Amino acid sequence: MTAQTGRTVADFCDFKLSSGASMVSLAVDTIGDVGLDYPEEDMSAFIDAIKGVLLGKPSFSVEIGGPFDSTATTGSHAILSAKNGVMTASSLDIQFGIRHAWESGEPQFGCSAVVASNSGIMVTNYKVSGGKFTARIATIAGSASTGIPAWGTAVEVVPA
Repeated sequence: MTAQTGRTVADFCDFKLSSGASMVSLAVDTIGDVGLDYPEEDMSAFIDAIKGVLLGKPSFSVEIGGPFDSTATTGSHAILSAKNGVMTASSLDIQFGIRHAWESGEPQFGCSAVVASNSGIMVTNYKVSGGKFTARIATIAGSASTGIPAWGTAVEVVPA
């Protein structure tokens, strides 16, 4: 099927994290706001006619949740518990399929981590309650531009 444009539903959203030598899809039922936050730095002077801002450096974090899954190498618990609080870069790929499973050319948000510069994302919080998990994923401080999540249309890959 060819890449499409238009509206879609949550069924065609795929949340992937790197684990070992592959990108693994996690079963999630909630994904928080996806995108970058740019702080506004006030650069106004008293003599300026209007107040103005410049954008600061972007930050990224997203909260996810879903069913607890203890499958050995692909379950949410195996992946998230091992990554929680570990400052080793991981890759992220959130794929938004348009009216069908995602394919190249459709919107995605993520980053391919770089081991040499430790640029990418990390899991900063992972909790389980009543058969459900919640986790927070954020950019590692000091990540190079290749390790900062961004919007695109091509698949992300495991850390190189």
